[in-house]
Order: sequence, then structure tokens, then C-alpha cells
Amino acid sequence: MVAENDAVLRVHGLSNADRMELREYLPDMPVDFQRDEPVGEQLGEPFTIIAVTYLSAMALKGLVAFLATQAMKEARPRATLEVEVIRGGQTQRMKFTVEGRTDPMTPELARALADVTDIPIKDLLQ
Repeated sequence: MVAENDAVLRVHGLSNADRMELREYLPDMPVDFQRDEPVGEQLGEPFTIIAVTYLSAMALKGLVAFLATQAMKEARPRATLEVEVIRGGQTQRMKFTVEGRTDPMTPELARALADVTDIPIKDLLQ
């Protein structure tokens, strides 16, 4: 379970199938899965799941690998996901797009993630 005072990464819009597959990409990370409550126009639509884990280079790299695999499975050139970084009571939202390829962590993506998360680029590219 992720403690309230830790920096966390929240991933929105996951399905039950995504939840099971994401676990494979974050095997050593504690991940909490929560039901995402629908708001506004989403009322009546099937619920989605939020994944919450510690903010780390390992979590970001696993998430990027998961997204690239999703894009390749669905024969799409890329996949986009919205995440929140919560640190010290502050929330930053970001959307990022991952190319569907075997090495999806590009220097540009690493730089964008590092800007939001303060995780060193070199840790994301290793």
C-alpha cells in the first residue's frame, strides 16, 4: 500500500484487463488499484480503474513499456495515457504519448517525464 506522505503516480482510465497486464510491468512495485468514480458525462459508462504506486524511475519505465505494448498489440503507432504526479500535497497532471515500438523511452519522452517528476533523465534512459 502506498503511504499518503510519499510521492505517488496515479494512472487513470485503466480497464480490468489493463490492471492485470500492468502488474506484469511493475512486478516489484506496490500498486493500489482503485475504482475511478465517473463524473459528468461519464455517468452510466463502465467504470475504469486507477493505479497508484510510488513515483520512481522503475514505475515510469514500466508504465512506458506497458503503453508501448498496448499500442503494438492494437496495431496503433502510439498510445496516450493521462497520469497525475502527487507530491507534497501538490498534483501535476500530464498526458504523454508512447510510440508502439520495442524501445519506447526516447530522450524526448524521458526529458518530459523528468521535467514533471524530478527523476533524473539518466535514470529513465538506463
